[in-house]
Amino acid sequence: MEISEDTYTVVEYLERFSNNSLRKKNDMLAILELASITLNADVISHMSFHGSAVWRIFSVMRKTQPGSESFVKLEQEFSVSLNEMRVGLLAVLEHANEEISQRFSDVYLGMSGGVAKNLTDLAHDFSQFKDLQNAGRRGDMGAS
Repeated sequence: MEISEDTYTVVEYLERFSNNSLRKKNDMLAILELASITLNADVISHMSFHGSAVWRIFSVMRKTQPGSESFVKLEQEFSVSLNEMRVGLLAVLEHANEEISQRFSDVYLGMSGGVAKNLTDLAHDFSQFKDLQNAGRRGDMGAS
């Protein structure tokens, strides 16, 4: 899949904004490119919103006692938001070539334990994207 110079520029800026902490940079490139080809900014907003939620919930879960009532509630919200990330990916993949579609299916849509970790890593990057959007709205575009 060919990535446009504009998409590279966006992701490179996001990389700098996140202090070089992107975990799924190449997948962000592919997702943003596919969304831009189809002029589907809504899917990026959807994934940014739910990715940010996944990352915040994950961060709280790491500090919460497993098995506690609050942990169980967090786990439920985490699952809902992860599923919404999958919904966004499915929307983007409708227009992907077979190679990208298969790889994303294996990495993000399968049933293995690694899928949740991969989605969480992707959620981290979309959370950074959401933070960048919010910084832009505030007029604070410096690196975080």
